[in-house]
Amino acid sequence: MPEYMYLLSKTIYNKYNKKTVKVPIKYNVKNPAKASGVSINGKFSKKQYYALAKKVIKFINTNKQVPNFVASNKGNLQYQTALYALNKVVYYSKINKGALPASLNVNIAKSHNMNKVMPNMVRSSSKTGTTAIVPTSPATGGISLVAIKDASSRVNAFVKQNNILPNYVEINGKQYTMQKFLYLVSTAIVNINKKSTANIAEVDVSSPPQPSGVSINGALSKANYVDLASRVSNYIIKNKQAPNFASSPLGSIQYQTLISEFSKILEYEKIYKTLPNSVTINVKPTDPINKAIPGTGNTGNTGNSSASLNDKYNGEDLSNFLKPTKNCQVTDPIIKTLVAGITKNCNNNKEKATAIFNWMIANVGYSFYYNTVKGAIGTYNAKSGNCVDQSHLSIALYRAAGIPARYVHGTCTFSSGSVYGHVWVQVLIDGVWTVSDTTSKNNKLGVVNNWNPNTYTLNGKFSEILF
Repeated sequence: MPEYMYLLSKTIYNKYNKKTVKVPIKYNVKNPAKASGVSINGKFSKKQYYALAKKVIKFINTNKQVPNFVASNKGNLQYQTALYALNKVVYYSKINKGALPASLNVNIAKSHNMNKVMPNMVRSSSKTGTTAIVPTSPATGGISLVAIKDASSRVNAFVKQNNILPNYVEINGKQYTMQKFLYLVSTAIVNINKKSTANIAEVDVSSPPQPSGVSINGALSKANYVDLASRVSNYIIKNKQAPNFASSPLGSIQYQTLISEFSKILEYEKIYKTLPNSVTINVKPTDPINKAIPGTGNTGNTGNSSASLNDKYNGEDLSNFLKPTKNCQVTDPIIKTLVAGITKNCNNNKEKATAIFNWMIANVGYSFYYNTVKGAIGTYNAKSGNCVDQSHLSIALYRAAGIPARYVHGTCTFSSGSVYGHVWVQVLIDGVWTVSDTTSKNNKLGVVNNWNPNTYTLNGKFSEILF
């Protein structure tokens, strides 16, 4: 993080001065002697945050260490807060074609958890003196054990929260179905037991035809679960299909439970650097995890899966989902003329909704800022908007076409790894509230690809957004 702070500061310095030179890496920058600062809540102009970056560069060049704080007219920004603020500036530049923001808002309390933790790493030495990095996708191909163990932690966290498996897990930017993931985790356990660090090649795996099993209550020894993992891995290689169950001394363990328990084992290994001596399993065939089959739409309960982005219409009153609101100007002549042109060759609501979604994707770009700024008309005029303003325009067009539409607000983990509050749309098509998120060209009507639908937190569904 100290080295990264230097890179951020130099990037801001170069952009401000319109320099396009590469930023040299400055290795072995030390953590602050004793980070300190005050609560910061205010707006920094471009000139002010540029001044902060210059102070950081000067301090690091002089001391080979990051400062405890960076002085400003709003108080001393503690090291961690300053690092976060500089990162916001560069992230804005990344998604806005290289432009620096006109201003920077920072609202971080001194007591924030970020300021309580000092990020640290121990660099392994090497002959060249550069950073020793464990590759996740080296030239030899396959997926590293590090990446598989990280994915196992995320799957395990999802199961703890939702009591079902996710539809997929992302590894190195690629989505893997649960049947493919079962092969990776079972093979990883076998390899770790053999003290092999070899990458694991992905294989094509089809879903089990009819998962089944018995109630399991007991502990499997290390020898037992390693043998279990070996047989599952071999079965998949031989049959190109995940098993319905795998036999064990405790009985037949169902497909979904195998994935969950193997994930737990690898998460343990990730934390303690050794396989556990045993794993305790207590599960019934009627438990939610075994009733929900990932990837089929049969989710068993209302966990945050891809399927839950599209909801069945339950007969609720639709009048509020067709009305104009302050920022969703359904009856404005601009909106009415626009939607008439977009849908002129459409014969039903599905065709109209698809045409509107495709028009949004093709004509409205994404801009990063918070909350409503433009509204539907302003977003149309600007041909760009954040998630809230794009939702205003999408809903105005859907409603003007006579199709009920509503706002959805949640907290999402995006493909970049960033977690943000997010707003998207559900439009009613053929009895289904269908997800419509036009903030990425990778999305489709009914499908989201730019954030993880398996891990979002739902805040609510509304006829109007007030922020």
